[in-house]
Amino acid sequence: MLMFWVTLLAISILLYVLLDGFDLGVGMLLGLTSSETRRRAMLDAVAPIWDGNETWLVMGGLGIFTAFPTAFTIIFPALYFPVLAMLLGLGALVLGALLAGFAPREEPRRVAA
Repeated sequence: MLMFWVTLLAISILLYVLLDGFDLGVGMLLGLTSSETRRRAMLDAVAPIWDGNETWLVMGGLGIFTAFPTAFTIIFPALYFPVLAMLLGLGALVLGALLAGFAPREEPRRVAA
């Protein structure tokens, strides 16, 4: 039974790292594009799978809580603020991408001078 939970947690963390890297990469590259059409194409490419990838993160956290409660009580308080910062950052990324669709832009946005 222990190997089942370890395998399930390893698969969920691996899938989160692999699949959410695409989302986060698109989020970081949005600021570097000068064309509104390219920015819209990038957001449209990631939109269908955006929220589904965070499911693996939730599954990993709940798997640790369910399978290894002692490890969870040791690890989670030590990582409370980094996990909170990560979740707030993910929320800000989703909110920024959502609100970017409503903002009219006449000229390209410049990141660097």
